[in-house]
Amino acid sequence: MSDPKYRETDLSRDHLIEKIGKVLQTIGEGERFGWNNHHPNRTIDNLRELRGKWVDLKEAYADFINDIILERNKEERKKRKLEQNN
Repeated sequence: MSDPKYRETDLSRDHLIEKIGKVLQTIGEGERFGWNNHHPNRTIDNLRELRGKWVDLKEAYADFINDIILERNKEERKKRKLEQNN
């Protein structure tokens, strides 16, 4: 589950960008050092590390999309309300 502090669109966008960067970094490490290898400070190999980062990225993406949908719905309600008042 993603951190609730990233629930606003700008924050969820920044969180998504951060997670994309981590996935790319992990892919680079896997390609450079080998997928079965691991960082000296970690116990899981680069492939398992990538799988974990991928799950984080999917959650951040879902949060971002949900925030966009919520924002769009707010804007549509506002627009309808203005149209009704005119």
